[in-house]
Amino acid sequence: MIKLILNKKPLYITGIYRPPSGNLNQALSLISEMLEDTKAENHPILLLGDINVDCLKTDNENKQLSNVLTSHNIYRLNLPPTRITPNTKSSIDCVCTNLPLENVESKVFHSGLSDHTAQLCTTQIKTCQENTHHSEMNRNYCQDNLRTLNILLLQENWDEVHNAYTAEEAYTKFMLIVTMALNHACPLKKVRTKKKVKNKHFVDNQASLLKENFLQKLLSYEKTNNEENKCNLAKAKKEYDMRLRKLRQEASASFINRAENKSKALWKIINDERQTKNVTKQTLKLEIDGQVEDNPYKIANHMNNFFTSIAERTLKNNPKPSVSPHTTLDTGHDLHNFQYTNQIEIQNIIKNLKQKTSAATDNISTKILKYCNGSLTIPLTSIINKSLSQGQFPSALKLAKVYPKHKKGSQTEIGNYRPISILPTFSKILEKVVLRRLLDHCEKFNLLTERQHGFTKGKSTTTALTDFADYIIDNLEEGKHVTSFFLDLSKAFDCLSHDLILYKLDKLGIKSTAITWFKSYLEDRKQIVEIKQSTNGVTAITRSRPLSVNRGVPQGSVLGPVLFILFTNDIPEHLDKFCTVSMYADDTTLLLSGHRDNLDVKSFTALNMAYQYCHSNDLVVNQDKTSQVAFGRRCEEVPSIPDVERNTQATYLGVIVDEGLTWSQHVDNLLSKLNSSLYVIKRTKCISNTSTAKIAYHSLFETHIRYGLMVWGGTSANNLQRVLILQKRAIRTLAELGYRESCREAFKTLKIMPIVNLYIKEVILYAAGQPLTQNRHLHDYNTRHSTRYQLPVHHLSLYEKKPSYMGMKLHNLLPEELRCFSGRRLKTSLTEWLINNPFYTLNEFIERRQ
Repeated sequence: MIKLILNKKPLYITGIYRPPSGNLNQALSLISEMLEDTKAENHPILLLGDINVDCLKTDNENKQLSNVLTSHNIYRLNLPPTRITPNTKSSIDCVCTNLPLENVESKVFHSGLSDHTAQLCTTQIKTCQENTHHSEMNRNYCQDNLRTLNILLLQENWDEVHNAYTAEEAYTKFMLIVTMALNHACPLKKVRTKKKVKNKHFVDNQASLLKENFLQKLLSYEKTNNEENKCNLAKAKKEYDMRLRKLRQEASASFINRAENKSKALWKIINDERQTKNVTKQTLKLEIDGQVEDNPYKIANHMNNFFTSIAERTLKNNPKPSVSPHTTLDTGHDLHNFQYTNQIEIQNIIKNLKQKTSAATDNISTKILKYCNGSLTIPLTSIINKSLSQGQFPSALKLAKVYPKHKKGSQTEIGNYRPISILPTFSKILEKVVLRRLLDHCEKFNLLTERQHGFTKGKSTTTALTDFADYIIDNLEEGKHVTSFFLDLSKAFDCLSHDLILYKLDKLGIKSTAITWFKSYLEDRKQIVEIKQSTNGVTAITRSRPLSVNRGVPQGSVLGPVLFILFTNDIPEHLDKFCTVSMYADDTTLLLSGHRDNLDVKSFTALNMAYQYCHSNDLVVNQDKTSQVAFGRRCEEVPSIPDVERNTQATYLGVIVDEGLTWSQHVDNLLSKLNSSLYVIKRTKCISNTSTAKIAYHSLFETHIRYGLMVWGGTSANNLQRVLILQKRAIRTLAELGYRESCREAFKTLKIMPIVNLYIKEVILYAAGQPLTQNRHLHDYNTRHSTRYQLPVHHLSLYEKKPSYMGMKLHNLLPEELRCFSGRRLKTSLTEWLINNPFYTLNEFIERRQ
């Protein structure tokens, strides 16, 4: 390893070699220990050499190497073949780094010294800080200005708003008053900002005194050059450095604790500290009619045309429907008028809004609204009640501001951008009022299908995954063949016809003034595209012409997702005779079971009926991305359907489901995410404190483990062990343990549960919430086993992986005092017990409790 000092900062360059017959696990362990000792996450590093892992293959060795590197935020560059023989090509040499990839170039060439090509790596490292300025027009939303704004609004009597005849007129007058007050209290000003100087705020009086003491000791040592003064200098320097480090850690911890989005705050601190991101906004260029254009106005208008016409372009792929979108669903229970709101409801809605600084074209963010809650509640209540009684949605609330966000690929191709829509904040309040009344109507008369798990009370991705897995396992237990079709719907939220949305709402009982309100809400919507970029230090905002949006539910709205699930509420009614449907918003899966001789006919019929429904309801199925997966040991006997891709696995709601329900591929994918999160924990621990690093653990590491765990946690003991190994590495970082020290006590001290405990908790609480049979339901005797569940008789070992079965089984093994609890008390007591009893395997739990 070579250590270079550039601008007082180290750059580590390491040569590595593993023989072809060398043990990969040992090699990776040595590399990991070296990176741990070097604290590679704190410094730029380059790893170069012959690792004898071919990056041209997608095998397990590549995954292992990638996982180790990712946990230190190091990535392997893709090199062309570095060893070529008459019969083979392989890229077994490597260049790996944690430097920004855009600053690293690599190439290979023949050196004549070996049968391998040589690797040349060139990197750009800044040796001086840029001192750039830029200016832009901004409003200052400091506390003093917001206080002034609130006072101005409190002084208004709002008579013009109250006396307005229509909701449209009332909102226009309301916004005129609010805008005048905003311009007075928080005027637009040209702000000239200087690039931030790193770490300037990490200084206090004690640090200043320590610095002064250090400089005095330095002066004394320079004068005398004796050993005693040298020791005093080293001690003073260490005290000064430790104080600065503590101040930096406290500042980082405070920033993260105050942040609403803690994950975003963590990454901001890490990226600012590493200075990997350039704050200067580059000039946007876009290919228009075969030429690359840099005129922001032309680009904004071209993007707006592209975004507003995407629905019509998508629908061109649909054949002409053979049947009408008629639904037999008719409730017999009507909602003619919305109940009026009051000031308390409006205040609570505003109070519960997430505080954000982003705003639509009216410049009113939720931050402003929450600060001025008391002064705006009365006029807003008046406007909203006019809107509800007249069935009128103010037109000013229908204008969306759209930011183009680059996804991937070339930045000059418009297809590589997706629109991020921002609607007026006041629109969200009105929509939340209507949403509450709409859902009350649907819940009161039980109008929502049980098959829809998205945006529905008591449902989630977890319930969708559980129902999905239960269907497969139950039918395999009955000896049936099981297959599924994962439908890919293109731009589903954007393509819906407004007339069809209103038709479906009418069938759900939304009538009279209520349906008129929804008609007003959907029609005459417009959007603009806004681009912000800097030229010669001046940041300018460019807006496109407004264009009409004639289809779809409004993106970024409160009502949009719910309108979509109500629109597709009749899919099960249409398909129930042919298959079982599982839905989470637009993620739609068809599940079928049966015997081999009739399953192909059932599958073909169900799939075509689903296509027919989509064609008749403005939903476009992307058949190239629609796939079929069969399940069970006899899955090869399940017939394939023509023109549908047959796979051995599919991703459903972020979980990779394989044909044997082994969940191994999902665990592979999970490990990659955990390794990336592990790096963040290490960096956070370095630049902050243990408490903040725990926030990083829970928000970026444990959330990945928890997601879908109740379903995939029934995987093999080996897969759980693979996750536990990474979890232990995270615990060692938090507890500052050595590479081989035990983590069991640290789990308890940090109040963190191992993956096995998390799984035990999930399935037990799930089983406790289901109507399952306990011994006390079978007799009236108060026996010590009365709280134990009756386990169903079964044939397949796979059946024991069902969340309900495993939950009952593990619940039966709990201490008697825990088995007596239910509801919240069970959850609290079980959590406390599992924190104090960390288990590394399920067998350990079972053996200890038997």
